[in-house]
Amino acid sequence: MNIDTYTVITSAIAGGIGGGLYGFLKKNKLAPVVFIVATLSIGAVFRMDIVKRTIMAKFDSNYDVREKVLSKMAVLMEIPKVKEYMATNPTGAEARNYTQKLVHSGLKRLSYEQLVQWNNTRKLMVASSPAVCAGLWNGQMTDKDLLSAMGSLSEAELDAWVAISLKSAELEVSQAPFVPSTTDDLAAGVEYLGKSRNADEMKRLAIVMAQGAKASSSDSCFAMTFILSSEELPVGMREKFLRYLASL
Repeated sequence: MNIDTYTVITSAIAGGIGGGLYGFLKKNKLAPVVFIVATLSIGAVFRMDIVKRTIMAKFDSNYDVREKVLSKMAVLMEIPKVKEYMATNPTGAEARNYTQKLVHSGLKRLSYEQLVQWNNTRKLMVASSPAVCAGLWNGQMTDKDLLSAMGSLSEAELDAWVAISLKSAELEVSQAPFVPSTTDDLAAGVEYLGKSRNADEMKRLAIVMAQGAKASSSDSCFAMTFILSSEELPVGMREKFLRYLASL
């Protein structure tokens, strides 16, 4: 298989971290809440001609972090089921979609500690990039925005993020059991977090939820920051809250 890394990597990465609260509210009694996409899903590591890499390095400001993540995620290709799939010679789009879905679908199977790490790393990226902060709510961010935010992570933070992504893939392949959370768990978390907010903040949140993906960038970031503040929740409630977000 010889699929150009740069034809698949941007969509593969973006497919992993996006999200918000819009889709949930849209289909539940709270009236419009979430559309959290979920985690980082870096596609498989594919070959690229070294000359093209040299050219890309000169014009791509995110080249270094992109290459670093690809290198760290290379072990994904050693998972037997992934190797088996790649042996079928999928197209670039098929390979990208497969790895995205594999990592994304496994998030809900993570342990509580791993879900907390997933949430904490997203908070770090949100803090470094207003574009990613808003994009996690409305889904509107570019690969450049995401890679730039990833570049703000320390080596240890990036390693932790990659470990979570790989673990998600492994858990999905093995179909590891988990206790599903419900929409009521998410609603309970939102209600609890709202108790520590003032009336104006909750009014603003309600408006943003009603607007969904059409909310302004600043309002989208406000809503996402609210959702990512789950450390305020009691442990049992927080686990159910995060697991539901991870399952969307």
